[in-house]
Amino acid sequence: MLKGLLIGLAVLLGILMIGNLDKIFIQSAPDRVIVTTKKVGAVSLEKIMEKYEGTEVYEERFGLVKVPYGQVNRYVQLLKEDKDIRMVSKIQIEPKLDFKNFVVEVRDQLVGYTEGEFGTITYRNRIDRELPIDLQLGKMVKRSFSYLIPGILTAIVGGFALALLAIWLPKVGSVLDKFNRLLLAMPDFLIIALMQTIAILLAIASGKKVLTIMQFADNTPFLIPFLAISLLPTALMYGAFRIAVTREWDEGYIKTAYAKGVSRSRVILVHILRNVTEDLLAVLPRVVSVAITSLVVAEVMCGVFGLGGYAINPDLFKVTSLPATCAILACFGLLTHVLVAILRKYLVVKTKEVA
Repeated sequence: MLKGLLIGLAVLLGILMIGNLDKIFIQSAPDRVIVTTKKVGAVSLEKIMEKYEGTEVYEERFGLVKVPYGQVNRYVQLLKEDKDIRMVSKIQIEPKLDFKNFVVEVRDQLVGYTEGEFGTITYRNRIDRELPIDLQLGKMVKRSFSYLIPGILTAIVGGFALALLAIWLPKVGSVLDKFNRLLLAMPDFLIIALMQTIAILLAIASGKKVLTIMQFADNTPFLIPFLAISLLPTALMYGAFRIAVTREWDEGYIKTAYAKGVSRSRVILVHILRNVTEDLLAVLPRVVSVAITSLVVAEVMCGVFGLGGYAINPDLFKVTSLPATCAILACFGLLTHVLVAILRKYLVVKTKEVA
């Protein structure tokens, strides 16, 4: 259990670090801003800055003000709301590496998480205003999981059912095997693009919209993301089950069971399925990982403002909430490993069955 917790913490810490890699490179001074006061009846800059703890005026005539290291964005937003200040701007510098800024940003982000602040998004039509992601996070989670969870469940059940069908009907299984290899060879973005193209061609032929392929306001596509999430994981489940069953057919206990007159269906349902449970559980985390990857691709290509696709939304200018949303998807994936560990404890046959 301790090992699992450490792995989970390492994954979340890795997401936090990678999500803030851009903070290593700075293009503006990390501890200084330029402040311009109002001219008519203006209060002195020194007097104004006395209201803000941690600030210090370097050169009043140039409006040069020192702020706490790494807090430039926060103070820019704060000072812009002051009625005695006309304008606040960052100081542009030559791009350089600054690991101190990276450490400060990560630390502040962790503090923000403890206070319920999960980052911000900035729209291109208002680049001067950073909006907390908290207001959108609930809708994003609901939107993404509305097709992620059904897609994963469909993949597990569908892959298992198709594999059973292939075993019972060898000729059908031969066709399914070929289709499965083709599906695994196709990248998910190509599958999504094909589905969108088919939807467009059907709409042109019928003269009306067949299904939604892009999000518009609250009208969110469901079928394309759902199918994109389901198809490749279904192929993985099918392939894992087929390989496991093929291996079991060559085992001695199967031949012994047939020699005793046990029917084919009983051999499959009673004997083989018990011995391939480990294989099915082993592929489950991989199925969930592929489903999450497909979710991201589908949301990006369908323009869905969900956990996976919002960061590449063309309407957004800046995103600082990516670590938080990635962590939600990572936690979902980690929970799969916990579930598999529990199921393995109670379902897996420790000693292979013999007839």
